Amino acid sequence: MGLTILHQQATQWLAEIAAILGWSKYDHIAMIWTAYFDDSENQRYLAVAGCVAPYETWQQFTLAWINVLRDYDVCWFHATDWWASEKEFANWKGDKRRRDEFYERLVKLIEEFRIRPL
Repeated sequence: MGLTILHQQATQWLAEIAAILGWSKYDHIAMIWTAYFDDSENQRYLAVAGCVAPYETWQQFTLAWINVLRDYDVCWFHATDWWASEKEFANWKGDKRRRDEFYERLVKLIEEFRIRPL
């Protein structure tokens, strides 16, 4: 694939992201990307999801996220492990109050910082 085609595709992709975020085509956009992705797959399908927000928002969000993880004495959040009460969450099995409270705090952070899905 030629560089011109890649540039056109990247420009279109950035325009679509800007539209999702409600930015005008006349806004000056400078982006520093920090990507957070997760995947799911089987023999037929592959899905990848991620989120986008301004760089400064990511910095603040990351600190807040880490604080929640520390409050619950876990190093990371992986939804599969949380749902199954495995790995970091193995000792949470059956503790509905703790599981719900932890999850709600993470969701509130995503809402508070206006993190947008891609």
